[in-house]
This record gives sequence, C-alpha cells and structure tokens, in this order.
Amino acid sequence: MIATQNVSPDIRIHEIVNQMIECSIEDLFHACPDLSWNQIFAAVDRLSRTGSVGLQQKGRGNYVVQVGTTNHARGTTLYGAERTSRV
Repeated sequence: MIATQNVSPDIRIHEIVNQMIECSIEDLFHACPDLSWNQIFAAVDRLSRTGSVGLQQKGRGNYVVQVGTTNHARGTTLYGAERTSRV
C-alpha cells in the first residue's frame, strides 16, 4: 500500500482499485478514512472519465469500481463509452 501523505486522492483510489481489481465505493470510503465522501466520489469520477477505472452497475444504486483500460487511439474505454472532453 502506498503512503497516504502528500498523495492525491486520484492516485490513492487508482492504487486501491488496481490492488482489489473490483470494489464498491463504500469499500473505497473504508480504505481511505481520511478522505471525505465527496473527495472519493470526485476522484472516481475523474478516473472514470479518463478510462483509468470503470463503473459497472450491480443492481439498483449499487456500483462497482473496476480496473479500466482506455484505447486512446479510438477514444473509447474498455466499457465502450465514448470519452468526451469538457471545454
């Protein structure tokens, strides 16, 4: 596990997901007790937009965060969603 001091939430969340392969947002909250729910959600949002992690619905209101792979040449994530850039 990486040291938490001076490490961005994005890097921490990415490391945890890579180690666990698949986890819930609740699992991330328990793994990072020093981060707020908003920080975790924002990090997952940013990482999913770049394809670093993927989100999969596992029932009503239940989502799993998974290791993601981005095909930068085609601009799509492993899960088939088109990447969009915000201006």
